[in-house]
Amino acid sequence: MVPWPNDVVMYYWDYFLPTFTCPHLIERIGGLGDGGKWVCGLELYEEDPRLQASPEETSSSSSVDKKESSCVIYSLGVATEYSFEEEILDRIKGCQVYGYDASVHSMGKDLPRELQLRIHFHEQFVGVNNSKPYATLKTMMEKNGHKWIDILKMDVEGAEIDVLGQIMDDFEILPFNQLQIEVHGDEDGDNFKYFYKIWERMEGKGLRAFKNEMNHWPPVRRAMKPIYAEYSFINTKGCEFNRLIC
Repeated sequence: MVPWPNDVVMYYWDYFLPTFTCPHLIERIGGLGDGGKWVCGLELYEEDPRLQASPEETSSSSSVDKKESSCVIYSLGVATEYSFEEEILDRIKGCQVYGYDASVHSMGKDLPRELQLRIHFHEQFVGVNNSKPYATLKTMMEKNGHKWIDILKMDVEGAEIDVLGQIMDDFEILPFNQLQIEVHGDEDGDNFKYFYKIWERMEGKGLRAFKNEMNHWPPVRRAMKPIYAEYSFINTKGCEFNRLIC
């Protein structure tokens, strides 16, 4: 027996609700509607003078704290919507964005040059293996020399369940402070059982949802059922690096 009926479409946000409160300010970053994300604790970065200095000044500091010396953002799935990344880069000079998407050739070319210099774009998809044009998150981080990500944003057009599973296979402690993810359902509700299982794994790894909202793009733009949802999670583990919890 499964704990949901088989004859109705399951909307994720009715069953998977945020049950954890971020211990810091929660605010929505980026454009209205599709593209904006709910974030926890961005003020911690704004209040850190090292992250409001230029990247050159930050890197020259001899005293380095693992939790508080950097601001690394991974954006998996970019397309042409990067208002989220633009706002963070504009507000926090020490942030660097690593964008991945093989469906486009660039990211942020229309932004001011000062912001463009802090965007590192790769024409590559995140995936469950390293077959071109895919790479796992673990491989991406290794190539960039990163052990930890401050904000992991993921919009991978339906591949999120498989990608999340691979990330949890690869890391004992999930290597990020928080996760902002768009979940893609289907009009028949068939994906519900898979999301149910991955949600249990995510909670077992220490992820706790602190915010969600329905994405209005399918019903408004495509006359579809409201099958997309946005979720924000905080990682309750990784105290050595995680400035949100320690």
